[in-house]
Amino acid sequence: MHRLKIVFMICLCFAIFGCDKIESTLKNNKHKNEIKNNFAQSQELQDRGNNTEAIANFKKIEADPAATNQQKASALRYISLSYYESGDYQRSGDYAAKAAAYYPVNSYYYLVNMADADLMQNRVPSARDRLERAVKIDPHKLSANNVLGLLYMGDNGKQYADFKKALEFNQAAFDIAPGRVTQIVLVRNLIKLEQYSKAEINLNELKLKYPNDTRLRSLQSELDAAKTGSKSQQ
Repeated sequence: MHRLKIVFMICLCFAIFGCDKIESTLKNNKHKNEIKNNFAQSQELQDRGNNTEAIANFKKIEADPAATNQQKASALRYISLSYYESGDYQRSGDYAAKAAAYYPVNSYYYLVNMADADLMQNRVPSARDRLERAVKIDPHKLSANNVLGLLYMGDNGKQYADFKKALEFNQAAFDIAPGRVTQIVLVRNLIKLEQYSKAEINLNELKLKYPNDTRLRSLQSELDAAKTGSKSQQ
């Protein structure tokens, strides 16, 4: 009887600890799914131009011990992009360098993030070199196409502007990830190249999706002024 009691207690302990392990695993899996969902929601906030909320959410993900290194690095990059769009270039560069540290030296994402950090410190030739190398590594990823397109738009100095070359990268960026940010840059590029019909089509699509976006109103004014100027020269 005593032996049977001992066996019963051992089985009970295994059952309890086994249940605890299962419960812990379920909690971990639930939390990992929450991180994924938060990441997707934060991306949507950033795409809609809600940079303050996006930054706060991505910082929580980066600080979460349960987040993977890939999630942390991606969160840091989105923080960098949000600061860039907000005009806080110093912080944008700082967070880009933090993101780069998660990747092997001279890998695609290392080059892209270090290029961002270079741009924020006005080291444009170095950034351009890193980005060109990144595109050669993988021409079908968004980041290098996106940043190179902006660079050749003259965003980092008019001396680097090449609107035809910019369109190659901006069109690729939009094809890879059609969204508010990439389409706005595409419209800007099309206006510079005097491709007004294409610019109008893309701008109208944006206005339907984001009717309260003030950036689109300024883009419309830019397009109207360019078209008027073009007609007066004819």
